[in-house]
Amino acid sequence: MATIMLRGAASWIGFVLLQQLSLRGDTVITDALSGEKQDWVGRNANIQMINENEWDSRQLAAKATLLFYCTDDRKLLDLAFSKAANKQMQVIGILHEKEWVPDLEEYASQWICHPDLYGPWQPETHPLSKPFLTKNNSEEIPYAPRTSSIMYINDAVQWIVDHEERESHIQLVNQHNQTWKESLHCSFIQAEDTRLDGFKKVQLQSQTTLTEGIEATEKWLQWIANQRK
Repeated sequence: MATIMLRGAASWIGFVLLQQLSLRGDTVITDALSGEKQDWVGRNANIQMINENEWDSRQLAAKATLLFYCTDDRKLLDLAFSKAANKQMQVIGILHEKEWVPDLEEYASQWICHPDLYGPWQPETHPLSKPFLTKNNSEEIPYAPRTSSIMYINDAVQWIVDHEERESHIQLVNQHNQTWKESLHCSFIQAEDTRLDGFKKVQLQSQTTLTEGIEATEKWLQWIANQRK
């Protein structure tokens, strides 16, 4: 298995990426975590959390073959990309599609932009929390999507972990998006967005149904509640 560096593990998609990489058996060198995320990591031998000043270690970088980062912090991107470039390491940047700007182009050898996501570790303030966790509500819930589609986070991250696409710009899209919209009883208002016109659209056939995704999210919410007692 590979040794991988991950910046931005404290972010939502960054942490789910950390989970799936470590469960696959990869060794992941990543940022320090806190709270429930640190509790989940526990004594996982596949995860090596380091302090900010340790990222400059040449010995540390020499172990890794791949760098993921899930942040648009320019200072972190400068440090991450310069280190990866010196080692000729593959660099994959992961961003919400609405965060993409051409100025980020130079920071990664491959960019993957994802749509709105839902699922475990979803922030409580996330705009999809109410629609997705109110499965018995027959009333229409107004929701103005920020993106091209909606996707269960674990399915999106699993594709990122396993993918072999070589294109430098990839946009993930849920193949079942229209079916999900109808099931949610939501009113969707979507604006045209041409910033990702140069990206290759990858239609994902979600492995997780809407019902399964909601149930998994509810189980995670119960786990969080137990952790906080």
